[in-house]
Amino acid sequence: MSIDPAAAPSVDPELVEAFYFCGERRPPCLLIHGFTGTPYEMRGLGERLHGIGHTTLGVRLAGHARSLEELEQSRWEDWYGDVAEGCTRLVAENGPVAAIGLSAGALLALHLAHKRPQDVTGLVLMAPAIALRDWRARWAMPLVARIPWLRDRFRFVPKAAGSDIHDEGARRIHPGNRFIPLRAAMSLLHLQRQVRAECSAITHPVLLIQGARDTTCLASNVALLERSLGAPPRRVLILPESAHVVTVDMERGRVEAAVAEFVAELG
Repeated sequence: MSIDPAAAPSVDPELVEAFYFCGERRPPCLLIHGFTGTPYEMRGLGERLHGIGHTTLGVRLAGHARSLEELEQSRWEDWYGDVAEGCTRLVAENGPVAAIGLSAGALLALHLAHKRPQDVTGLVLMAPAIALRDWRARWAMPLVARIPWLRDRFRFVPKAAGSDIHDEGARRIHPGNRFIPLRAAMSLLHLQRQVRAECSAITHPVLLIQGARDTTCLASNVALLERSLGAPPRRVLILPESAHVVTVDMERGRVEAAVAEFVAELG
């Protein structure tokens, strides 16, 4: 089965790679992109935070921004390894981090706060993928993964409608995969279960951001996290004109301003 592994980026290829901007203001900021995404979707926010003095590091998760086959071989533990490595670097340079994650990146930020609470000073959870909207992801994929011939038949699952972004111009240039590797998607579901079991122990300050037009994650994820976290979010921001990738969507300016204000309060 021959598949074009990724949508051809309409942006500079360098923008899909990890980035690092040095600053002096605390806390340093660790930015974590989502599943099948790239650091591109966190870069604008990283530049905004660096512009007010924070060191920002945008990690590239294992297997991402590469071939579909490489993503297929990665697991959530590999993704977390990149997050942990980035955290270690920032803590050594400038102390505990603000962990800022989008979608699956928000789950990895939560897992980091649970594993290394002393190294995290606060969390920004944007469109957190604690539960998915698509019934195929929640019910069909686990069933398919258990049946060998179906697993081979649906090794790569096509995305229904491309990147979940309401802004048509932003969606048109957004780099990412046209297909989702079944094995990697199953690992994302395992990460969800892991993080749900950890939420009650997490008491860090939290900013929670959700797009009202999100077709990837359930709108009820906001209420789920409000109930599940060990301490309620300090602020919840609902964006009426944004979909899932809130960092590049219609209200990205509101996102950047809210995150900058929250991180400044942590410092």
